[in-house]
Amino acid sequence: MKKLINSVCFFSKLNFRNPIYIISVVIALLYLGVIIYTYSSSEITNPGNMLQLSSYLIQGYMLIFMILGYFSIKVESVKVAKELFLTIPKSCYIKIASNYLFILLSNIVFCIFAIILFMLVYVLSGYVFSDFYIDSIFFVFIYWFVPAVISSLIGVLVGLTSRKKISISILFGIWLLISPMNVYFSDNLFRLLGFDYVPGFFHLGVPNPIMSYHAFSGFVFTKEDLINKLSWIVLLLTIILIVVVLKSHIQKSLKILINLLLVALILFVSTNYIYMESKINPTLFNQRNADELNYYAENRYNPMNIWLDYDVEKYDIYLAINKKLDAAVELYFQQQEQGIKYFNLYHGFKVNKIMDELNNAIDFKQEGDFIKVNLKEETKKLKFIYSGISSPYMDANNEFAYLPFYFAWIPLKNNNPSMKDTYNSNHRLPTQPQQDIDYVLNYKGNQEVFTNLEKVREGEYKGESKNGIYLIYGELKYDQINNYKILYPITWENSIKFIDSYLIQLEKNIEQIKRIFKIEGVSLPKKILLIPAIGANDILPSELMWYQEKEQLTILINPYEHHDETIFKRLEHLIPYQILGALLWKNNGVIYQNDNISILFSALAGHYLNEKTGVKEQRYSEKDYWLGEVLANTSDEDKEIISDISALLSSKSDSTIEKILLDWSKLLQSEKVTWNDVSEMVKKYR
Repeated sequence: MKKLINSVCFFSKLNFRNPIYIISVVIALLYLGVIIYTYSSSEITNPGNMLQLSSYLIQGYMLIFMILGYFSIKVESVKVAKELFLTIPKSCYIKIASNYLFILLSNIVFCIFAIILFMLVYVLSGYVFSDFYIDSIFFVFIYWFVPAVISSLIGVLVGLTSRKKISISILFGIWLLISPMNVYFSDNLFRLLGFDYVPGFFHLGVPNPIMSYHAFSGFVFTKEDLINKLSWIVLLLTIILIVVVLKSHIQKSLKILINLLLVALILFVSTNYIYMESKINPTLFNQRNADELNYYAENRYNPMNIWLDYDVEKYDIYLAINKKLDAAVELYFQQQEQGIKYFNLYHGFKVNKIMDELNNAIDFKQEGDFIKVNLKEETKKLKFIYSGISSPYMDANNEFAYLPFYFAWIPLKNNNPSMKDTYNSNHRLPTQPQQDIDYVLNYKGNQEVFTNLEKVREGEYKGESKNGIYLIYGELKYDQINNYKILYPITWENSIKFIDSYLIQLEKNIEQIKRIFKIEGVSLPKKILLIPAIGANDILPSELMWYQEKEQLTILINPYEHHDETIFKRLEHLIPYQILGALLWKNNGVIYQNDNISILFSALAGHYLNEKTGVKEQRYSEKDYWLGEVLANTSDEDKEIISDISALLSSKSDSTIEKILLDWSKLLQSEKVTWNDVSEMVKKYR
């Protein structure tokens, strides 16, 4: 042990005199400083991005430790070191152990130093201690420390086995293959080798190196990714041991036995993990969103032309969420039912079995977002057993889940699909129930969940709701602000302090809507959910607010949003465009055959509400944008109607404008409203 410590001290002095080591340390510290300075000096940012976007630092960090690992073996070429080690018994083993120990200590010291700096920045930025701090430490361990260990072991292995002239080229090639950004520049190489994307075994960085911090999921860690990295370490240590044994003077038979055991270990590790997908590849991430958009674009909106002749009394839900959702849902009818019944269930959830109250299997057909069930005998209960992956718009996985009340994550009484294609985006449809139903939810998972049911015991929730239930979990927290209970992302903690003005504008808009559209019993709920669940290509303003009467208001925000104390002030002008649909038709489950009519209504009425509440819009307003979009997507005949009503609302008095908007809102209570209906209404006010 004393020889080892002395050797470590010797190599420490040697490396401190090595310009490569000194330059490497300086570069790493400078880059760390750049990350912290960029965050600290930016007015609009997110603390999670300091680590989430650090892949470029990790890229260089891995190269540095790969080279250090290599030079830990080649250092005996230095004359003084060579002469010293010739005088030490078993110098080869001491040299490898002591020099590598110094590299490992360098890695540990740098990572601890970085963690301390990040914690200080969080504290000085005003963030209260939370799981975010713990996750940040774990992030540095998983994505900084461990890849550097792997890189240094690769350097040691190359130093032991290759000639000096080609060693650097080999190191550089391996570095390109396994460094965090390889999912972009190695993608074509793996495609040539027959892979659809970079295999998880070679993917040592964050799932998507250039994607900002996701406020809903937080940092992503998977058990498979950790095992993958540990497999790398075991694999490299095994190969290094083989090389050392081959270079040693152990008896030949013992040497063969040891090598066979080590080779068996290599085969075991590589066979189990070489094709393992340890994280979501950027290619898969983007493809999943594209597939969802394409699905509803190709399967055009087509509600089932059926009469839903049953009522639901109760749901017993048994739910487990891991990489996918597994559910057993017992649905109780209000009375005995028989014959053909239809249900709405998102197409990503594949039904395995449906049983009646006697546990007899029931014939069914699942097609798209619908299930057709043939009840040959009377029954008051159906049990649906299904599993699958939820929509990227309403996701559910290990890290986070957003299963809203309006989404068919349980079988619902509705003849509409979950979404439809509108303006090249997926328009979420309000398929929630419209009657009081009892719910019992049994949830199995590691996350604390947020739901509109009352918690009975650990994992069990009960309650009654008129418009369905929701289940949400992720990097979220509740705070009491101005008598409102607000659920929001942990990393929005500093921004949420400035939500007062936004809440006032919400209250003003709801009061104006109640007055203009003669709505009774509507108010801003005391529970507000700020959910970072805006999806790919979400452009319709009405997508972003969902009102559940007497329960909560859900406001969807961007999970990658860069935010500061002005974020809510900047969002105020969008409130009327978003809240109108939530209050006037989505809460009643109205789904239009022609969305342009409701889109134009939201644009014109939203602009008027902003004027009434004193909110200034940009010169090119939301109204201007959607007026142009609707005009571009209607016939010439309908364009005249659009121009007429737009001109009418620009020229009349406030009292007349409000009468027009009221009459228009009454037309919007019918899903079959047409431009001719709007035209007839306009004629009354010319």
